[in-house]
Amino acid sequence: MVLKKLRDAYSRRDKTCVVDYATIPNSDGNAIFLRNYMNFEYDEEGKVASSYGVIVDISKYHEDQLRMQHSSRMESIGTLAGGIAHDFNNILSGITGMVDLVESKIKSCANNQRCESVIGYCDSVVELCQRADEFTRKLLSFSRKDQKGYTKIDLNEVVGNTVIILRHSITKRIQVEFNSLISDAVVVGNVTEIQNAIINLGVNARDAVIERADMIRGLNGIIEIRILKYNHDLFDSVLISGKIEPTLEYVAVEVEDNGVGVAESDMKKILEPFYTTKADEKGTGLGLAMLVEMLEAHSGALSLKTEVGQGSTFAIILPLASNPASEIDIAALQESGNNKQPEITASETPVAERAKGSILVVDDEPVMRIIYQQLLEEQGYTAITADNGKEGVAKFLECRNELIGVIMDLKMPEMDGKEAFANIRKFDQKIKVVFVSGYLGKTSEQELLDMGAAAVLSKPFRKRSFVRNLEGIFAG
Repeated sequence: MVLKKLRDAYSRRDKTCVVDYATIPNSDGNAIFLRNYMNFEYDEEGKVASSYGVIVDISKYHEDQLRMQHSSRMESIGTLAGGIAHDFNNILSGITGMVDLVESKIKSCANNQRCESVIGYCDSVVELCQRADEFTRKLLSFSRKDQKGYTKIDLNEVVGNTVIILRHSITKRIQVEFNSLISDAVVVGNVTEIQNAIINLGVNARDAVIERADMIRGLNGIIEIRILKYNHDLFDSVLISGKIEPTLEYVAVEVEDNGVGVAESDMKKILEPFYTTKADEKGTGLGLAMLVEMLEAHSGALSLKTEVGQGSTFAIILPLASNPASEIDIAALQESGNNKQPEITASETPVAERAKGSILVVDDEPVMRIIYQQLLEEQGYTAITADNGKEGVAKFLECRNELIGVIMDLKMPEMDGKEAFANIRKFDQKIKVVFVSGYLGKTSEQELLDMGAAAVLSKPFRKRSFVRNLEGIFAG
């Protein structure tokens, strides 16, 4: 390719030519990317009289470009995932809401075996919706990079508890071992996210061991999880995501297995969302991609040491909380994590027997408006509906004297919920507004609460929990 570009430049009598190319990979498997700047001088007959050039190592530039492309691709996927999740959660909310209404109607009829079987079918539909909801939450992880719930946590305790979970969920044929080689393993982060990341690596290790066990009879499957201080000079794994700051101290959580290993052809793809080497029914291809996003938010990194047919060692690398930077950030992180919405508790008095009144429902989905109306009327409220934020503000001004609250979606045409809420607050600072959304997007829950929202609830929801929340917010 290099010679072809030079010949093409010569045939066009170009005075300059720039060619990028890569060398043959060295023993470490890494190629050097070079840029060749060539200059030509021609004689009167158009032949090259002289030429000179400069070769520059652009490996760092090439790496930065790939990282930017990956970041841009992930951002695009995040935006797409958010849109899909919003629409999908609206559909799930409609299904679960309608199923709840069907169950209510059936239970009000005479009890018989046929009715009970229909209720069983309804429960199965709801269970499938909950599984679909779990998948949309995975999609949404690409769109959220907040630091809510961050605090100082001891990895020895978190990983130890996680290993207990893994031992109960992994077949007894695979031995799960845990060793901690460091006493100070305190980091700043979100306990749930870190625990999920370790479980994800553990499940991947299990699948890799089972795949190899299918090929080798009598294989003793082993998964070893270790906590150790990260030392770049002594660490023999390859960094596949994130970066290590030389001035900081890190702790590593290694998950090692004696499974099939990672093929070289898969190495560059395993971190891509939706890429999986597992069977269709066993993997979504989101696990490692979600882990990478989590580590980016935690200023961490991911490394891998693997050999086909022998096994793999993934390592989650996180900065210790003892680093000066962590001490500076911890106050802000704890503050953001502690500003949580108070838990809404239900009283023993049924809602229908307590305060009644009108509630404005603003949602662009016709099915959701029907569900809200039925649920509210069952509880003794009167529902007034609007199908977008603009109409919602108009309905509020028209009926404000009889309203005790507002239930509002966030993403709507003409005027979104956030803007509609701001307009409503101009006329009434005390009205209780509850946001119910399948996807918050760039708006955080805390931002809505700071604006004065009474609560922020998620779609899809079940009737029982939704009614309990209504009681805590509007009744009394």
